[in-house]
Amino acid sequence: MDNLLYTTICSPFCFTASVLNIFFLFCLRRPAVGVTLRQPLRFLLFAVLCNSTIQQCTVSLTIVLCFFAPPHWLLTTARCLTYQTFCANFASNAWISIFYYLKVVPHKRAAVIWIRRNIKPLTYCGYFLELTVLCCSMCLAGASFLLPPPPQQPSNSSAAGLNGTPAAHGDFAAFLYSLSTKMFFLYGAFPLCALSFSWGMTFIYLQGHMKRMEQSASPFSHPQHRNQMRVTVMGIVQTALFIPSSVWSLSTSVLYSSNLYDALDGNKHITLTITSVSGLGNIVCLGISQSVFRIRVAAVWSRLRKAIGMQEHPEQPET
Repeated sequence: MDNLLYTTICSPFCFTASVLNIFFLFCLRRPAVGVTLRQPLRFLLFAVLCNSTIQQCTVSLTIVLCFFAPPHWLLTTARCLTYQTFCANFASNAWISIFYYLKVVPHKRAAVIWIRRNIKPLTYCGYFLELTVLCCSMCLAGASFLLPPPPQQPSNSSAAGLNGTPAAHGDFAAFLYSLSTKMFFLYGAFPLCALSFSWGMTFIYLQGHMKRMEQSASPFSHPQHRNQMRVTVMGIVQTALFIPSSVWSLSTSVLYSSNLYDALDGNKHITLTITSVSGLGNIVCLGISQSVFRIRVAAVWSRLRKAIGMQEHPEQPET
């Protein structure tokens, strides 16, 4: 993908996601009247928005750098930071799905009840442990590409073929990248399994609950039930967005230094575009599913309609 096409496609998604991130951060800072957020949900939403904001900012930086000749280390650092913040939201979304699974689906097993009672410290510990693994993986990957080149050896020197300095340098960089790939696979396995299992089980439970209420002639109209179903459906959509992006990320980690990946996406524009589009989709799903965002958006939309004269007027009774 050339620079102009990358800028044309990625810029609207990046700008829209950045605006939504800033607005949703304001919503978390000043929630609407009557809206309360419990921990650790508030922390997880804040982490998602902060990671997404940094991600879109670094993508914007790569768009600007397309029209200059930046140093290699700057581009590599920007790309690593983009992948780091993008992939960090895998864990955030996974813990959000676990939080709602434990909140919505009733459990009788003692182990699950204990996890539910201690969900706050478990979420913090699990999230920061996963983040540590991801940071180590990204640092190792970045180091493998930022290592200084081996010293040049005279071509007529017999020692050049014996000391193996270039080969040793290449082997060490390959070792770092191989270790980084293994750590990234370890990191990516948990969110993929957690999202698929928790949202799937929550949807199955709510679907069965709806059928039981229909059989008992009880309408499924309680606001809490509707909100749970909305959150679950949006969670399933998030999972549907997560699966292709995670598969691409895992494939990228394996093929990043190969000739095949260089031929497919040598300047990494396709990967950066996928992260930006997927990040925007994730934020939109949160905006629809979470009342702390949805109520504010509805209020802003109502004020906007009123400001431009689109406010609906009540019908006048006929005389």
